[in-house]
Amino acid sequence: PCQEKKSLYLFNFAEQLHYFFHSDFLQLQDGSHLYFIFARDKEILKAQLWNLQLVLLLVLACTWLICIPLGIYVARKTISEPIERLLEGVNDLREGGHTNGRFR
Repeated sequence: PCQEKKSLYLFNFAEQLHYFFHSDFLQLQDGSHLYFIFARDKEILKAQLWNLQLVLLLVLACTWLICIPLGIYVARKTISEPIERLLEGVNDLREGGHTNGRFR
């Protein structure tokens, strides 16, 4: 009879589909068990997940808005501008315009 009562309670909990449930137990020193049942409304969890997704999307957008222009600036300074100066020097040499071994 006691086992039927426990399964009836668990069955009633399982029927509540708008809640997330978790149950666990702690074995006491005298051999008995202390049972815990945790429940959380799914709507609250959905709202928290929506807020988390929104924050992550905002962080991703801000990161993108900072990293792309910064990456373009760094690429220009470290790649494009030195190559442009090198090409200017080569063209200057080709035209015969150099002074004291230094280029413009």
